[in-house]
Amino acid sequence: MSILSAEWSAQTGHPISFQPAVVASVESADPPSSDCTPRIGVGAVIVNERGEVLLTWRNRAPEQHTWSIPGGKVDAYETLEAAVIREIKEEVNLDIAIENLLCTAETIRPEQQEHWISMLYSTRVIDGEARNMEEDGAIGKIGWFPLHELPAPLASFAIPALEAAKKQYTGKPNNPSPQ
Repeated sequence: MSILSAEWSAQTGHPISFQPAVVASVESADPPSSDCTPRIGVGAVIVNERGEVLLTWRNRAPEQHTWSIPGGKVDAYETLEAAVIREIKEEVNLDIAIENLLCTAETIRPEQQEHWISMLYSTRVIDGEARNMEEDGAIGKIGWFPLHELPAPLASFAIPALEAAKKQYTGKPNNPSPQ
């Protein structure tokens, strides 16, 4: 867990889905199985004109039963930028333009043989209306939430991106009014 995640949780009172005990297991004397190859993921922070961020409810692992920014895995020979644009179209039916790389996040869960490295982008909608394209699949529901009133629990990899977005859009991590 990053310090940013812990600070965010302490400031907001929202629980984070990534538990500190997982970090301890990575540092234990017994190394995890090497059967797990790190995977690369991408995600998009999409903020509307009202200062609300689009989140998805995860029906599947990794981080099942958490709110997350939309995104997914990078396919072989696919650029990071192409992957995030494709994933957003597939999941929530939006055409997006990438503004900038907000941050990276790493999720390591040896007990689940998961290791994800994620590139998380600030994006803007250029066409479409958000709708769940994976009902009865990976996404249970979608919703727009004010950056200062996020639901819980949040997927651990989404937390640093949402904190970076708060700073980018409001100038402060917990300031409710957009600039």
